[in-house]
Amino acid sequence: MFCKNCGNQLIDGSKFCPKCGQKIDGDVEKKTESISQNPFAEPGQKYDMVDDGEKSPKDSCVAGLLSLFFGPLGIHDFYCGKSKNGIIKLILSITVFFSFIPAIWNIVDLFHIGTGKYVDGDNLPLKAAPWAKWIVILQFIAVALLFVLLITSILGIGAANNSIAKSKASEISPAFGTYIMMQDANFADCVTLDDCYGSFDYIGYTPPASVNFYYEDVGFGMRAIAKTSLGDCPQGAVWSVKANIIQENNDYTLKYSCDVDPECESLTPSFKKLCEK
Repeated sequence: MFCKNCGNQLIDGSKFCPKCGQKIDGDVEKKTESISQNPFAEPGQKYDMVDDGEKSPKDSCVAGLLSLFFGPLGIHDFYCGKSKNGIIKLILSITVFFSFIPAIWNIVDLFHIGTGKYVDGDNLPLKAAPWAKWIVILQFIAVALLFVLLITSILGIGAANNSIAKSKASEISPAFGTYIMMQDANFADCVTLDDCYGSFDYIGYTPPASVNFYYEDVGFGMRAIAKTSLGDCPQGAVWSVKANIIQENNDYTLKYSCDVDPECESLTPSFKKLCEK
């Protein structure tokens, strides 16, 4: 027999444990079974047999492959005797609005198959199939890379579109610059104020032929209208220049005002500088 307090082996008829001093009242703990299970245990030592637990008879590699190729349909669940889960996944998979649920669910199942945490219909765990775990990890890495690639592509497309829009709008400043130069030359040569301004024909200006803009004569000024959208700059956006004769102490000077729709200002950063003189 053994001491109930410390597990020390006792001599039959002992009243006190010689090791811990515990009084022996006859209610002692017997360790015969423990000793028989572990012949190398110390007297009175508790010992639990190592037991990895019962494993499922289902092949984890087969379950993993079924999950990998047909997982959202629940085929691996049917194979492992989990028909309820399989039916739920199958129904959700054919319901377009909820089809993402079994796909995510299957990723979890495949990872559990890889780590030995997936259980069959009898609640017995399948033997771990480590390759399945790495498949899931590689899938996550691939999705992350695709996401980064998608974002990069979107940003790249946006930058490319903006570059194309700027290229198309690059004719604006030279067209208006030529108009201002010819208007200035006409103003310098005029005799009376009535002779100092006029239409395109009057000053001899010919707007450029363009597939991107309409150029219009607006009397003492001109404007350009976008034929199509240019990036964030909408179709119909307007750039305009107006000439104004300013009198200062019986002297007349020519000043210009430049206007452009705010959405399009970034396409022609030098446009407003034409009027800064």
